[in-house]
Amino acid sequence: MDRPHHRRFLNPGADLAETLRNLLPDQLDAIVIHERVCSALPLLHDVLSLEVGVLVATAPEDAARFRPLAEARALALVPACSDPLTLWLALLGVVAAHQREVRWKKETAHLQQRLADRILIERAKGILVRRLRISEEEAHNRLRVLSRRQRRHIRDIAQSLLDAQCLFTTDSNSAAPLPHTEEEAQRD
Repeated sequence: MDRPHHRRFLNPGADLAETLRNLLPDQLDAIVIHERVCSALPLLHDVLSLEVGVLVATAPEDAARFRPLAEARALALVPACSDPLTLWLALLGVVAAHQREVRWKKETAHLQQRLADRILIERAKGILVRRLRISEEEAHNRLRVLSRRQRRHIRDIAQSLLDAQCLFTTDSNSAAPLPHTEEEAQRD
């Protein structure tokens, strides 16, 4: 990501979670924490809720307790007495893992939206097929043409059709379907 890199130092005596909430998390890709500053796991969970990569400097014998967090989030562990090169390399890995996680979340959200749109469009096509007794292909073409004509997304056209469908399926006072055509209304 093309963001300026910011280095922030925290006062070890301050409330870590509150201090992190006051930072601008959209400008942070990762944070380095020494276990002595953040020895309680609830505080680390607060850090992870900011959705940044986390590098924890800890003693090797204490590393096992961070494993569940490392499996779920962009988190790396280094020995507490690591040299600057080791910290730098671990930090690069955490930042890359965090950026990958952000990309996957965006892609997942995009795919979920596309699936929801597809379901909406299929439902609208089904309404047109039933009401107008046309093929599914013709129903799709009608939605597409109206979408272009009105310069609106096809999902918006489909949603409008679904919203209007409730006006034609049941009377507000009863569960009986309303007539489909004017002829049916005259017969009733």
